[in-house]
Amino acid sequence: MADLVRDPGLQPERTALAWRRTSLALVIATLVIARLTFLSLGVSTVVPSLLVGAGALWVGVVAVRRRGVPHGEEPHFTSMLPDGRLPLLVATIAAALCLGELLGVLAQLLR
Repeated sequence: MADLVRDPGLQPERTALAWRRTSLALVIATLVIARLTFLSLGVSTVVPSLLVGAGALWVGVVAVRRRGVPHGEEPHFTSMLPDGRLPLLVATIAAALCLGELLGVLAQLLR
């Protein structure tokens, strides 16, 4: 079987772009949820929204910083995400956004 020629530069580039899109989506979702919950819960949502927004921006910073990291000839998932903190933070942010919106909906229903 003939040796397959593979461009090792495309996979890390796609991964970096996917992480950028993820961080942008998290920032936008944070802003939307913060606005919606601010209307129903008031000023008490400012600090949690700032914390979640800072986490979303951190995801973007890490994604940009890891773009230039050279990978071996055959990049593996474990070499790109060695400690798992980034996916954990994304899942935590998504859970916090869901919880914030649920609290906003409950506050509106109880009025």
